[in-house]
Amino acid sequence: MSLVILDVGDASLSYFVAGNGRPVTLLHGFTQSGRSWRELIARMPEGWEWIVPDLRGHGETQIWKGSSCSMDACTEDMIKLWDALEVEKSHLVGYSMGGRLALHIATHRPERVLSVLTIGAHAGLDEDARQGRRQGDEVLASRIERDGLEAFVDYWSSLPLFAGLDVASARRLAATVRNGRFEIVSRAGHAVHQERPEAFSRVLGFHLAAATAVGVSSSSSTSD
Repeated sequence: MSLVILDVGDASLSYFVAGNGRPVTLLHGFTQSGRSWRELIARMPEGWEWIVPDLRGHGETQIWKGSSCSMDACTEDMIKLWDALEVEKSHLVGYSMGGRLALHIATHRPERVLSVLTIGAHAGLDEDARQGRRQGDEVLASRIERDGLEAFVDYWSSLPLFAGLDVASARRLAATVRNGRFEIVSRAGHAVHQERPEAFSRVLGFHLAAATAVGVSSSSSTSD
């Protein structure tokens, strides 16, 4: 699973592809990289082609000065990556930030998506809550600048959200799409696929089989 670099105009997108079969694109979480999916891929059966990028600002992907790290920019990266690989449509699996990106892609480019599975991802804040979140994000940005990335990662991973996601949020998200469903993985927190990879591999296998069987776009979300 050696890394490949794709020129997407204002960035050099790093990614790897593993396996052969129907395409599944895996989108990692904040401060992670595509390498975080390798244990899960090793547990999955044959018959799937795993497309695994390092998102903007992460891993080996390089962005030029002044380039955007927005959801729109990351969406265009995925479209260019799929085009380069001659992938017309792909299943999407995203963890946390990658889950938000998966939902963004499915909303804005649904013609390129076969199904969506999110792990510990939130569909978004109500308008009244957004101002408070922006202020909180500014505080986090200042922490990174002051203490450095390594210290921030230690702080970030200790936050209460990694003990689990509000199951009601997952239920609401699943209810918004056709064929949507949610599943609780016991004895796991925010990063289900890393904390209990064997259990999550069964969830993912069931999702992909179900999405293939119905032959239509579907969505799943998982929580602890």
